Amino acid sequence: MALGALFPLLFAIALVVLALLISAGIAYVVWKIFVSYPLLSRLAVYAIIISASFILALLYGTKQIVQSLFAPQLPPPDGVCLTRADAPRLFRILDQMCERMDAYPIEDVVIVPDMDAAIHPWTAHTTFRRVRYSLILGLPMLDILSPDQMRAVIAHELAHLIRSSDERGLSAKATRLYIFWQQMVKLVEQEEKGAFVAPAMLRFYNWFLPRFHPLAQVAERQHEQYADRIAAAVGTPKALAEALVLIGLSERWLHQVFWNRIMEDELHRVINPFDNLRQSWEQHYPSARFQRWLGLQLLETDTPDDPHPSWRSRLRALGYLPVQTDLLTPVKPELPPRSSESAAEFLLGDSRASISQALFAFWRENVLPQWHETVEQIKEAKGRLAVLEGKAHLSDEEIEERLMLAAHYRPREQVIAYAQSILQNHPQHAGACYVLGGLLIDEQPEQAIPLLERALQLDESYTLLACELLAAHWAGQGEMEKAERYRRQAQRYYEKVSEAIYERTEISPSDPFEPADVTPAQAVTLRRYLWQYGQIRAAYLVRKVVKHYTDKPLYVLALRFRSNTFTQQEADLLQQIAQDLPVSPPLSKDNVVVIALVHRFASLTRRLQAIRRATLFER
Repeated sequence: MALGALFPLLFAIALVVLALLISAGIAYVVWKIFVSYPLLSRLAVYAIIISASFILALLYGTKQIVQSLFAPQLPPPDGVCLTRADAPRLFRILDQMCERMDAYPIEDVVIVPDMDAAIHPWTAHTTFRRVRYSLILGLPMLDILSPDQMRAVIAHELAHLIRSSDERGLSAKATRLYIFWQQMVKLVEQEEKGAFVAPAMLRFYNWFLPRFHPLAQVAERQHEQYADRIAAAVGTPKALAEALVLIGLSERWLHQVFWNRIMEDELHRVINPFDNLRQSWEQHYPSARFQRWLGLQLLETDTPDDPHPSWRSRLRALGYLPVQTDLLTPVKPELPPRSSESAAEFLLGDSRASISQALFAFWRENVLPQWHETVEQIKEAKGRLAVLEGKAHLSDEEIEERLMLAAHYRPREQVIAYAQSILQNHPQHAGACYVLGGLLIDEQPEQAIPLLERALQLDESYTLLACELLAAHWAGQGEMEKAERYRRQAQRYYEKVSEAIYERTEISPSDPFEPADVTPAQAVTLRRYLWQYGQIRAAYLVRKVVKHYTDKPLYVLALRFRSNTFTQQEADLLQQIAQDLPVSPPLSKDNVVVIALVHRFASLTRRLQAIRRATLFER
């Protein structure tokens, strides 16, 4: 962090020194002109104007660097801002907790429509740009958590603002550096006055960030653990652990159940979704589905790119996870009990209704416009499903399409009946096995598990989805050994697919190639199509030797242009050829990659000429 701050500071000092040296040099030159060559005084004025512009640009770049590094302009958070009159009990509790924890004071509370809680620093528009701290709270979180759980969450966030915390100092400096480099990038993109200084900064940034980022993430995770310890001491470890569990579960419920229903049925046109969120939660929680989601949470592990520790690490540190002394005897994790009173009722009181209306207006203005495209896609999908349901006879592809659409947009009982009817006629239908197993996994796991296992055996493409369901089910029941087996199976499949995608998207001159297994008629069709483009001097078609999924070939169509330079015109032509290429099996637009034999591919020409039947034409 010292290096990250020292380099731009020294760079700013160098700019100031350069501006001073230029000013001194120009002043000396102008003085000599006025004294020795009075007739050239007008030229001296022009030199002063040009030099002054250059000096001002240098000083502006210096100002941008210093201001971005030491006094960044941070915008205030978006949402519904609460006053002390709106929630006196909430602000009174905040004042008491800040005083008890010796934390920087919270001056604003902002309500947002997400399942969120955070401290947001922003810069007040004053002479010295005083930094203020706002507490962001999501209304869904206030509706779902109990008062004690919400107090623990707030204590965790306030722990980031403790004055005497060395961890807070590291976190604040890391955040400031991130903000600084973001503003430097923005300076280049906007091409503002003084932006010529930013490329030099970014060259250092490209070297600095890969080394700083992993260390900063480690410091962030340590600081999150520190905040958990403080929150557990202020409240209770159980309240914080239950809050963490409920936050993870409710996020899944909101995205997969609550908001999906609001969007699909367009209920936002007639109701305020925040008014009945608590009632909807109580109708669904607790259930077997939440037990499975809890197991999915416990399977998550620490990742280098996540500034937060995994749920399992945090819950284990708080003593919430049961100690499993005998690995052969599963210990089922417990769902937190449903609270009789919500934090919104306790902290907001009678203001909850007016806050809900204000948040609904904010949500309609800022979030709802982003839904329009998704809503149109849902309408198209429902229309397509209605068409398929009206057909008397469906092809295999249409049966699969109807099944997947029905799983999203039809009632559970109707989808179960349709999947069972498919399996009666097609016992080896992998899609029906997966859909039926996913619908039965919570209520009838003894029937669902064999179905999901069969889907894994019949079609490898269901590995990630089926293994997630199976691993989450067993982890929710405390069978961590079985859950880990499915997690590892999904991980191996993911790595295999990632390697296959990489070798199919990255073409290198050193790749192994072999003759393309196309018929003479297909070669003639390609030759006639490419011959009409006079810019193409030669065309070659080969097959790349792949290590993964060898039954799915990958073909490379290499084109040599008359010009040795590759301009935008050639790039557009290459894209047009890839889109309009006349292909027939085994060729398809998905398995043919079109490249130009220029730059790093220029040395590939002789290799292609030596491969049998690879040359389509040369002229």
